[in-house]
Amino acid sequence: METKKTETSWVAIDNNYEEVKLDVMLGLAVKRLRGGKNMTQVELAKQAHTTQGWISLVENGKRNKRPSLSTLSRVACALGLSALSELIRFAEKMIDTNKSLEEIEASFSQ
Repeated sequence: METKKTETSWVAIDNNYEEVKLDVMLGLAVKRLRGGKNMTQVELAKQAHTTQGWISLVENGKRNKRPSLSTLSRVACALGLSALSELIRFAEKMIDTNKSLEEIEASFSQ
């Protein structure tokens, strides 16, 4: 059996890494925000009209595909954010800084 040798695009790998990192950080952002509101996964799932299993998979970065924007929007709303963009910005700040949850949240209220 002959194996094909293919060239790897480092740009593609780097872009994929950034996408995966954002997915993981979105999950961590959901987890941290939910914890900060003393919500269980079941409570968040109920308010976001999804399942506890879905919340768990997202929080732990174990989903095989990206969550839909509509579901993420409902999760963001259930977490008290005014828009999905706030959840994404929160996740990006977690990537870009080593700030604590309180410092990141404080930057949103300014």
